[in-house]
Amino acid sequence: MAPATHTPPALWKTVLIGILCFGVYQSNRLVLEEIDAIPTAYVAWSLVRHGDLSLERYPEIHRFNRVVLSSPAGRASKYPPGIGIAATPFLAPIAWYGAPLPTYEEMRWLGKRTGSAFTAAATALFYWLAVQVAPRGALPATLVVGLGTTLMSTAAQAGWAHGPATFWILLGTCFLWREPTSLRRGTLLALASGFTFGMAVLTRAMTGLMLGAAGLSALVDRRWRTAVLLGVGAALPLFALWAYNAHFFDAPATGGYALEKYSRGNWSTPTHWGLAGLLISPSRGLFVFSPALLLGLAGLGQARRWFLPSGPNRERALAALLLGSVLQTLLCATWIGWHGGWTYGPRLLTETIPAWGLLMAVGYERWATTAPRKIIAVLLVVLSISVNWVGITERSGYQAWHRRVKARETSYWAIRDNVIAAQIHGAPPP
Repeated sequence: MAPATHTPPALWKTVLIGILCFGVYQSNRLVLEEIDAIPTAYVAWSLVRHGDLSLERYPEIHRFNRVVLSSPAGRASKYPPGIGIAATPFLAPIAWYGAPLPTYEEMRWLGKRTGSAFTAAATALFYWLAVQVAPRGALPATLVVGLGTTLMSTAAQAGWAHGPATFWILLGTCFLWREPTSLRRGTLLALASGFTFGMAVLTRAMTGLMLGAAGLSALVDRRWRTAVLLGVGAALPLFALWAYNAHFFDAPATGGYALEKYSRGNWSTPTHWGLAGLLISPSRGLFVFSPALLLGLAGLGQARRWFLPSGPNRERALAALLLGSVLQTLLCATWIGWHGGWTYGPRLLTETIPAWGLLMAVGYERWATTAPRKIIAVLLVVLSISVNWVGITERSGYQAWHRRVKARETSYWAIRDNVIAAQIHGAPPP
């Protein structure tokens, strides 16, 4: 395969991928959220209607005091405001025309539409990029990324930050992938990439590792100008995050996270244990919930070329995405909450899914070269989609299983009593 020489797909194909994914995400007619996703639409409403980010006006969500925090400046979301900013297009038409505050249930649905739309757009961007990296593996990889990972079973099901964060990361990667045919074009692409990576950080702070990886890649290659422009582009979103954290929590660097009960001991999980849990545990493992991504292991040889100085410059975009994903995985593995709390699948690895998807696309091309291997690959794709489809159905079994975990009646490593089986069988009778 001659990497980085394939033409982009037709625009209508890319748009169609996004539309189809959005339709699938909405088809279950459920909002599947945990409390982390509740503030999303309220932050957007405050921004559009009142011009601020305060949640003081919404007593119906004050009971969720783990995510709606009190501060001297008033109640605010513990999480970065980027997810609320992402939801503003869905709230603006209502707020600008003087409509009353939507009900709590309506806010939940507005949050889901935000998550679904950004996740669908991220999947479309992935397809656009994957076709140029590994065209024969692009479609199966896109099906897995969009329908067979936590992007569908978590990010698209409520107002989570994961969908918008993944979208911004992919958009920044696509800007870096584009060939700078002139100095002016190169400047604009680097600035745009920095801004979109900065928006990812403003949405989900952990993705700062992706921005750092992009900058580090430019520095290692002595592309000093690109590194500086990435920083300049990211400056505004990063300043916005700094200002939000300083205003509400008097903690510019850590924000609401500094108030968590375990803030000083958050990074106490042995890395090997957390890594094993994130990759292979029965109730959180990436390769358990998305087994088709195992094909990505066959793409690691090709991926090593993305880091070679002698390769095409645009492949540094892929190297940066892969490096940032590795760093985020390692960081999550050391966190005391590596399992991500109440969730279906490895939620904390959601932003790393595009890197795994590209590896899968390359691995599919390199490995699925015979009819038997293609059949195995197709079965893995179908299995991945099926496992995650189970996760977007009614969740009584999921909830009962997490209550058993809390009561220490089962664990993330239990083979028979795992969350997938619990979700399939539903809640046990009382």
